[in-house]
Amino acid sequence: MCAFNYTEIFIGALLGILLTIIYDSFKDTQRKYKARKLFSFFPGIYRSSIISNEFKSKATISYNEDNILQIIVQHESREWRGTIKMETPSLGTLSYAYTDRPDEVGLKTIIPSFDKNQFTLIPEPYYLTAASMDYTKEIFIKEDITSSS
Repeated sequence: MCAFNYTEIFIGALLGILLTIIYDSFKDTQRKYKARKLFSFFPGIYRSSIISNEFKSKATISYNEDNILQIIVQHESREWRGTIKMETPSLGTLSYAYTDRPDEVGLKTIIPSFDKNQFTLIPEPYYLTAASMDYTKEIFIKEDITSSS
């Protein structure tokens, strides 16, 4: 027969739980650091393609967490806000809604350029709404890049 030392079992279990919590928090911090570093190029102010020597839209992107970014786009007298979920560093999905009409929503694919100075928004068909907006793709260029040239 073997004798159990319940104190050692309890201390071993407690130590195992404690080390698991420490390891999980370390890996979570490491994952968040890698995601922030991977998408750190994105935050900033962007302007859309030039039309007749005037910029069409202005976009402000901020980092939220992990692979999630927030975007605010102002064009003409309207504004829409959205959430960008980056699937990879070179492809993401944007869901948005206009601030003056929250029922006017949409989806776009976002593709950053390889040099990270611009991105392209491509509208996606959004079949869950009755009125589908028919917009063309739009290219945004980082403002500090456009102002220096």
